[in-house]
Amino acid sequence: MSALTVFLDAPHALKGSVVPLEVLDLQSGHTFHTLAHCGMVTTVDVKEDPLYVRAKLVDGQVLTAFADVHDNAHVILKPHSTAFEDEQQSMDNAATNSSACPALEDEVAALYGGSWARLWRLSANQRSWTSVPFEPIALELRAGALQWGVAEAGGCALQVGGDRIAHRCILLPPTDQVTITLTYTGEDELGFNAGYVLQAHSGDERAEALLAYNAAGQLTAAQIIADHYDALAESMLHDKVSSQIGAIVGGYHLLRSRALGQTYEWPKNLADWFPQLPDAAVVRIGQLLQASEPDQEEVRVRICQALAVGLPSYSDGLRWLYRATELLLAVNPGSKDVAAAYKYLRPYVNAADWDAVLTTFRGEPNGPTVEQQTGPPGVIEGTQEAAPFVLLNGP
Repeated sequence: MSALTVFLDAPHALKGSVVPLEVLDLQSGHTFHTLAHCGMVTTVDVKEDPLYVRAKLVDGQVLTAFADVHDNAHVILKPHSTAFEDEQQSMDNAATNSSACPALEDEVAALYGGSWARLWRLSANQRSWTSVPFEPIALELRAGALQWGVAEAGGCALQVGGDRIAHRCILLPPTDQVTITLTYTGEDELGFNAGYVLQAHSGDERAEALLAYNAAGQLTAAQIIADHYDALAESMLHDKVSSQIGAIVGGYHLLRSRALGQTYEWPKNLADWFPQLPDAAVVRIGQLLQASEPDQEEVRVRICQALAVGLPSYSDGLRWLYRATELLLAVNPGSKDVAAAYKYLRPYVNAADWDAVLTTFRGEPNGPTVEQQTGPPGVIEGTQEAAPFVLLNGP
């Protein structure tokens, strides 16, 4: 056996974030799968055969490389786009040699000119949101991205905007501390992201690995890979007491895989034990809807349970919750509470970015919209006062 060292060079990705890595032995056809960390080194024991290595990042980039292993070898996985590399080099030069290249430094700063963030919490009635002060942790403008931390904000909505940044909100996962990354990509400026991608990551490595796998999709048809992640998800759902976020992510994965035989009664326990988490109730809803004869009354109760404490943090959860209201209304159009839930969810569904891992929508929490808005934050509805916000990077 030999050692293959893989360095995952993904400048636009969060350093340390986990992605699935595949190493294909081109001679035997065997595929080895493991987890790699962006900006870090991963070592894999392999045979001395020609290899094909690839990883797919959460933002859709596929990084590939070939390796001919004799004794030990190493490969660097990085974006292959010359334009991307040229842009990244310009940003790196601006960050490290600003005195020699002030124009480039100005160009990098202009990408985030007037950028701001607001933190929103649900008010006491659980149906309206209030903007509250917060302090970003370790706010940093690094090559290509703004990055900062937010503490004690699980279940809150974080809104961002700027001179060039379309206003949008992301629902933060139920964990103590979250790392936020706002990345300029310059891609699809007419699409939802309008050239900027907003992401939030928890510190739960297993949950992040599973989310990365689901976002990237299965890279090959090897069933062993899918089985590995199904088993990981089952373990996470079982360990719901030690990690609620892991249980929720594991539950959504098993629903996506339609692996009902591996869910048991755990989603019901998750919903019963953690009623303060909307996603806990929604995982149970997904399990019920995939049954041969769904318990419509429990589905109705779980819909009310979820919305009594907020919106699901994950896009899968918003999808399952909305689907449940549609299905119940189709068989019982006179249900007032389900009709009210459907009406409440519809604007968020229309404004949502369905490619995002976490629930993300345009506008602000009390006013999701399909319109693309840029510029400074607006005022509080019915007043002339601006709600609390943090200026991330001035013009």
